[in-house]
Amino acid sequence: MIRRLLPRLRFRRIRDRFLAGMIAVSVPPLFLLGRLSYNIARETLVADHIESNQTQLATASETADMLFQNIGRLTRLILADNVIREELRGSGVEQLSSYRLANRLLGIASSNYVDTRYIDSICLFDRQFRSACYGMPAVVATPGNWYVRVLEAFGADVYFGHNVLMPDEHTFSVAKLFRDPADLYREPTGVIVVNVKKSIFEDVFSRSRLGGFAVLAPAGDGTEIVFDNRPLSARETSGDLATLLGEQEAGNILVTRYTNQTTGWLFVQVVPTAELLRESGRIGTITAWLACLIAVVALVLAIAISRTITRPLSQLQAMMVGWSRGTLPGDQPFAQDEVGVLAETFKRITSENKLLSERLVQAQLRNREAQLRALQAQIRPHFLYNTLDSIYWMAVLENHPKIAQMAIALSESFKYTFGRGSETVPLSAELEHVRHYLQIQNLRYDNRFHYVEDVDPALLQQPILKLLLQPLVENAIYHGLEPKVGEGTIRLTGRRVDGSIVLTVEDDGVGIENMQATEQGYGLHNVRERLALYYGPKSSLRITSAVHRGTTVEIQLPVAAEGEQPYVAGRNL
Repeated sequence: MIRRLLPRLRFRRIRDRFLAGMIAVSVPPLFLLGRLSYNIARETLVADHIESNQTQLATASETADMLFQNIGRLTRLILADNVIREELRGSGVEQLSSYRLANRLLGIASSNYVDTRYIDSICLFDRQFRSACYGMPAVVATPGNWYVRVLEAFGADVYFGHNVLMPDEHTFSVAKLFRDPADLYREPTGVIVVNVKKSIFEDVFSRSRLGGFAVLAPAGDGTEIVFDNRPLSARETSGDLATLLGEQEAGNILVTRYTNQTTGWLFVQVVPTAELLRESGRIGTITAWLACLIAVVALVLAIAISRTITRPLSQLQAMMVGWSRGTLPGDQPFAQDEVGVLAETFKRITSENKLLSERLVQAQLRNREAQLRALQAQIRPHFLYNTLDSIYWMAVLENHPKIAQMAIALSESFKYTFGRGSETVPLSAELEHVRHYLQIQNLRYDNRFHYVEDVDPALLQQPILKLLLQPLVENAIYHGLEPKVGEGTIRLTGRRVDGSIVLTVEDDGVGIENMQATEQGYGLHNVRERLALYYGPKSSLRITSAVHRGTTVEIQLPVAAEGEQPYVAGRNL
């Protein structure tokens, strides 16, 4: 199916293809961008709301902690009162003076030490559970589950989500044991119950235009609602707060929770998702309209841009067709854009094609010329070898061993020099050629020259350029050791340093006074040029000399990896 449609969708003209491509590339991404923008705005709104709610609940919890600490301060003042403690300690055999204790509680509560605006009532109970109350009539209560929790707390404040003394949906209780400070492990002398108004949470939670707040306290295996100021419509929609987590998973509401440090109660803010995302819905509508508007603008721009691009392309096509038929490009102007740069580049290519060919030929000739200069003379090898062979046998017959040695050494040297084959030879072959050359010179100068060879054996099979070291040894003899009075030494070393081969030719001759004239000499100039042509910029030749102390020539060559082609100037153009 797709293969059948593709030929129909292929436009013949580049302009039509470009226009169709612009529409396919720009319009769908715009609508996708609109959808992504809506989702990002929605997720950002939810994330910001959760972070804001978390901060708000944390602040509310800290405020509640301060108010709860105020209540704890009140209970400690009551527990520290000597009159109340003595009354409770002696009530085992006498009737509890509830009137006296109630007045005492009134005096403590009305003092300036504590804030009692959220205190609804306070009740004291002795061992027989007889009561004395402030803010409410004395009650007759029996120990229940709440009293067990107070005993297990061993003197710590215990918070209950309801009023433990009487049914009252507007208050909750805080209870604490009375213990004798002299012996905390004896039976408690009584218990104090402070009933706190739930309106304390009205001031703890700041007003919010979205959702509402609730306080949940653990009760057995479930939870009980301590406070809930959600709107009536929200309560009817979400129902019991115990089902909030399930509705949150369904995505109907957004619940933010924070655990109070003092009570361990759960502070909750509940926001219906639909109410929260009402603003993001408006963002989605605006984004969709903007995407449609941008799509129309993109379509108009695509039509205009396609014309500006295809026109110079047609001009470039006509120019290339004319060049293929033998017509050189004219001076037709192009705009300063990518197509214009392409056209100007094409003009330069056609005009420089002949020049590049000539440069290639010149580079190849220079490379060949450098190799020919290394031969130093055009001598017919067969004639030369036959002549040297005749000289050798004549010297042997006439009993002239030195002449025979010189003829053999010269023959081997010429065979190495004029031998055909690869441009490179193993380093061992080049060193052998140097030895033949020095043998000839020592026969000529009566063994004035001592030769020391110190080359790493691992380098002997490394390929190097042919006739690279002999010219350096020759320079050392003619410019360093020959002018010197007496004997001299030539030291040739070879090492591998940091992935390169370093070869040095050192002599203890008269040194170089005019370095510039020496470097322009034929031998060094030839070696330097051949190094540059064959090895490229990775090679180097350095000369250091001191007058009357000697000269050192150092050559550094790159080590070619296995299968790697060397740098050749003509070939690497």
